[in-house]
Amino acid sequence: MRLSEKEKRRLADYRTVFQSVHGERVLADLCQRHGIFDPCHVPGDAYSTAYNDGRRSVVVDLLRYLNTDLERLTNLLDSPYGDYDPRGDSVAAI
Repeated sequence: MRLSEKEKRRLADYRTVFQSVHGERVLADLCQRHGIFDPCHVPGDAYSTAYNDGRRSVVVDLLRYLNTDLERLTNLLDSPYGDYDPRGDSVAAI
């Protein structure tokens, strides 16, 4: 697929931001906060399921756009900010 100049600049901007040390931590944090590896289905609640899937899909799109190295990201996912868990106790039902 051939990219336009505008798309090349946009991709370069995204990579500049998210492939830095800080950007990788933020990306790992987004994965945790938005349940990228958690089930988004909330039994009996179609609205919460759709909401959770929407949150998750934005981060999935970002990972795909950046062609993210998932092995490298996995290393950061354990605790990108130490013991702080931005999700609190539960993210299943919003």
